[in-house]
This record gives sequence, C-alpha cells and structure tokens, in this order.
Amino acid sequence: LEARDDIRVGMSLLAPETRYPDHRHPPEEIYTVISPGEWKQHTDGEFRAPGIGGFVHNVPNIIHGMRSTSVPLLAVWSLWMGED
Repeated sequence: LEARDDIRVGMSLLAPETRYPDHRHPPEEIYTVISPGEWKQHTDGEFRAPGIGGFVHNVPNIIHGMRSTSVPLLAVWSLWMGED
C-alpha cells in the first residue's frame, strides 16, 4: 500500500437488492465494476449496467447513486483529491 494525499482508493460492497443513496462530492470519481450492478447519474436519472470490467466516471459534484441486483455489487472506486 502507498500513502497518498492526491487519490483515495476503496471498495464498495452492497448486499443483493440494495440501493446506495444518491449523493455528490467534489472529487472526481471512477468505479471499476467487479460484479453486476447498476449506476445512475442525474444527467438523465436512468440506471445503467456497465458490465463486469466496465467503468463508471462521475465528474465533480454530479448527483449519482448505485444499486445491486439479485447478487452482491462489488466495485473498486478511486477519488481524485487533487494536488496539495
């Protein structure tokens, strides 16, 4: 592991049939999809399934959310915190 101030990396795991609430944050965000799941952004409000190995990109401050389907959702996320 590497300590950094410019990026945060983590994982999201949702139980089956779970909705993560819509939210927003200043950092830009990228999800790497590990298992089936659906994401939405308030540009159109529709849930979309990028597929395993797909990516979801959230620009700063966009309202977005995600939900699992009949199986758990697993994704790796990265938040770009910017330079000091």
